[in-house]
Amino acid sequence: MKRNVTIVQRLSFAVATSAFASLILGQNLTPQNLSPEAKRLLDWSQSHKQLNWTGAGGCVVDFVHTPCRTVRSHEFSFGRGLGFDGIRSVDTIEAFDKDGSTSRTYSIAEWPFWHLPAPTTKRTHITRRTQNRRIAIDHDHAVFEEYPGGAHSGTPMWEEDDQQCSHMKSHYLYLSERLPDSIVIGVGVVGYSGTDDGGSHYEVFFAPSLGCEQLRSLMWRQNHFGLRTAYSERVVDSFELGAPSPTLFAVPRGFTRVEP
Repeated sequence: MKRNVTIVQRLSFAVATSAFASLILGQNLTPQNLSPEAKRLLDWSQSHKQLNWTGAGGCVVDFVHTPCRTVRSHEFSFGRGLGFDGIRSVDTIEAFDKDGSTSRTYSIAEWPFWHLPAPTTKRTHITRRTQNRRIAIDHDHAVFEEYPGGAHSGTPMWEEDDQQCSHMKSHYLYLSERLPDSIVIGVGVVGYSGTDDGGSHYEVFFAPSLGCEQLRSLMWRQNHFGLRTAYSERVVDSFELGAPSPTLFAVPRGFTRVEP
């Protein structure tokens, strides 16, 4: 049902393939005179259609037809050196509004070593699509910057998929094994696991009822003794359907505008 990855993470590959399909058909080309590679891409773009959300929430992002939503998640990772340093914790709030505006607030805490915690960093990035401008907020110093343009890209769309999220899973070449169905934040998820060429192990869980959104993911590496030398986990803590709070798209009162 959807494309993504990563938040900062995201234009669906379907956008590119749809544009490709429009381009080749606009050039009066037909499937009969396309190269095999181009024909496979055209078939893919036509067989995996954009999902038009008709579920709960009562609010839909106008041009991509995904639900308006507010997603809260946390991440934890470690792994530089011998795995006993480079600890990082991130709390994130992502919001998608009806007009296509987006907001992402993240708080990051890092420990270069176990006994030396670094100060927490809090930042917000806002895109106001109707105004075609972006805002970057530094909460630690109570300042913000504004940038013209760049607000008309990076909005994720969802794609039609089955109850096993087979199409979404196909974007992750290293996922091969099916995991038992489970529950994350009260939502049923389907899981897959696998190992990449570098030896990193993965488990990823998708929610069929939410556009096959990724609700939980894990990655780890281990040495020859079976000890983990790197670990990363991301878990969605809440997935709220409906119009996001306007405060997520506003500069806090009293913050000072500075030049980029």
